[in-house]
Amino acid sequence: MRNAALALGFFAVVSCLAFLSNDTSAQNAFAPQQTHWEYKVVHINKLVGDAKDLDAIISGLEDGLNDLGKQQWELCLEINGGVVLKRPR
Repeated sequence: MRNAALALGFFAVVSCLAFLSNDTSAQNAFAPQQTHWEYKVVHINKLVGDAKDLDAIISGLEDGLNDLGKQQWELCLEINGGVVLKRPR
């Protein structure tokens, strides 16, 4: 029981020192990481090109999205004939 109380006290002191420290790495250890995003909107016609039949449209769309994926773009949603993509800055 005494060991548990000592361990708890030690943890409390170390935690207080970490918060009061000017060391930013100790402060950042408790701060949530924030991701900043950049967005891109692409019209589906730009991805599909001049394709007329369904197979060519699907193939063009897949190829275009795969190319964007290689650039770290992630598809968020499709809206009104366009796609919204995001990637971390």
